[in-house]
Amino acid sequence: MTSNTFNQLFDAYQQKAVETSVASVSPMEEKPTWLLLLQRHVQEWKQHYGRESQAIEEVRDNYQRIRRQAGPLSPGQQLAIRTDEDRQSGEVTMSFQAKRDLIWARQQQELNSFRYSA
Repeated sequence: MTSNTFNQLFDAYQQKAVETSVASVSPMEEKPTWLLLLQRHVQEWKQHYGRESQAIEEVRDNYQRIRRQAGPLSPGQQLAIRTDEDRQSGEVTMSFQAKRDLIWARQQQELNSFRYSA
């Protein structure tokens, strides 16, 4: 996966996360209950992990296509392709880990704010 492709995937993910967050905000006159807040958080995690799985699967599909198109490969070539695939999958995972850290911090802040406002 090139950095350009990765950036496009990450930008799409970021846009979707913003849209989801905006859509989940209720009007000011409706205070979310503790349960609704937790349900939104669970939904956000499900979406996050689904997007991460999809991004990793795209990396794997890309390399599967490369292996099919390349035809027979020497053991060294196979190892090099596998190493590169693992590296790119790791990069995707690390970027999603950074996003998880942000989600976790924001959700903790929301929960704490809810506790003190209730």
